[in-house]
Amino acid sequence: MPPPRRIAVLLDPERIDLRWHHTLRGIARHAQAERRWHVTVDPFADRPGHGPYHGLIAPARRGRARSLTHSPVPVVCVTWGLLRQRLARGVENRYAAARLAARHLADRGCRSFAYLGFTLNPQSSIERHHFRLELRKRGLRIHRARTFVSYGKSRRRWERIMAHLGPWLERLPRPAGLFVARPGLARAVADLALARGLRIPADLAIIAADNDPVLCELAPPLTAIHFDYADVGHRAAQLLDRLIDGQPPPRRAILIEPTLVPRESTDLQTLADPLVARALTWIDRHCTDRLDWHHLDTGQSDRIGPRHVAAAVGIGQRALGQRMRRARGRTLIQELTRARVDFARIQLEHSDSPLPAIAHESALGSPGSMLRAFRLHLGATPRAIRRAARLRQRGR
Repeated sequence: MPPPRRIAVLLDPERIDLRWHHTLRGIARHAQAERRWHVTVDPFADRPGHGPYHGLIAPARRGRARSLTHSPVPVVCVTWGLLRQRLARGVENRYAAARLAARHLADRGCRSFAYLGFTLNPQSSIERHHFRLELRKRGLRIHRARTFVSYGKSRRRWERIMAHLGPWLERLPRPAGLFVARPGLARAVADLALARGLRIPADLAIIAADNDPVLCELAPPLTAIHFDYADVGHRAAQLLDRLIDGQPPPRRAILIEPTLVPRESTDLQTLADPLVARALTWIDRHCTDRLDWHHLDTGQSDRIGPRHVAAAVGIGQRALGQRMRRARGRTLIQELTRARVDFARIQLEHSDSPLPAIAHESALGSPGSMLRAFRLHLGATPRAIRRAARLRQRGR
């Protein structure tokens, strides 16, 4: 049996946020599968005297350029920093995320577009540039872009940034589409906009460049770009194993593709009817819920139906159905199916669960029912959706 490989992840164990929690989970998944990996969280593993290690997985940050590029053991970076250095990377596809955000806001009929990010931050530079490029393809342009060194580290800096952002937001032609680099900043902007009398999404449609389920689902819920950071960690670990085995580093970064999680902050199509907007928000949150079997008659489905949506928003099912058709051109059951298909698509793209399990978890019923729903709403089969996601993850 080959000796174990000691791998260090350069993170401070006391400062692991949601992103790094999922990235570590993906690294652990590879370690469990290989059985020869021993993973250590060591924020100083690139310094002399730490180790010995067979390989490093690290966020690429300023101050580490020399230690990472001259490391005696293979290194895989899992962030966008140090782009001028020839480092092996497994990262989220920020190019595609910016294009996805631009298309979504343009399709929602925004009149102006803005980007909000951070100075000297590679992620923000990529997002701002490709957001602008995608809009230019459609004959549109960014009206404003604003970056900050940081925010929230001191009360004085926070108050200064918020004082600047208020008039900046008010000057955007409405409805404006705003792409924001981080979910925390996106939430602060949404709260600031509401405090200054701006309506979301009527005046300001917001997309966060990362999906934090807690921050993004506070009212008003924020549309966000979702990355499977567990997949980032898993693919980075696989790459590091190949480098340790002596394979040459790939010429390009391994990119993990994004998906968009639509929420109320960009749902401009339902502005004419706030009750329909409330119903759609309830559907997106509860479409996979199951009813308590104690309250069901024999043979009755345990899935949420149109009458439950109508009861949740306090209106009759017939009246809500009519208003839904006027606002969206779809029936209540079609909207429920649409939400379930979206849930199932994300599961197909980002998990290895079998099709029957996904069909049940998404409340689509059987694999046959899921197949029919996918063909109707997406024009593709579940297997085709999963196969395309796997090919994108392999960079094909």
